[in-house]
Amino acid sequence: MKTGIYISIEGPNGSGKSTLAKRIFQFIKSSGMPAVLNTQPTKKVSRRLEILNQRETQ
Repeated sequence: MKTGIYISIEGPNGSGKSTLAKRIFQFIKSSGMPAVLNTQPTKKVSRRLEILNQRETQ
C-alpha cells in the first residue's frame, strides 16, 4: 500500500466488520511476519489507532 493511505471498514450493524478486522490481525500474527506500518512495528502504531463509533440509522 502507498504511504498515507487510510483504510476504513464500513457496513451496517452485524455485517462482520469487527470479525473481519480480528481475522486480518490474527492472520498477520500467525504468519510470523513482522507487521509494520510506516516502518514502525504495529505495537507502537496501535497507540495511534482510532475507532469511530457508528450511529444508528433509521
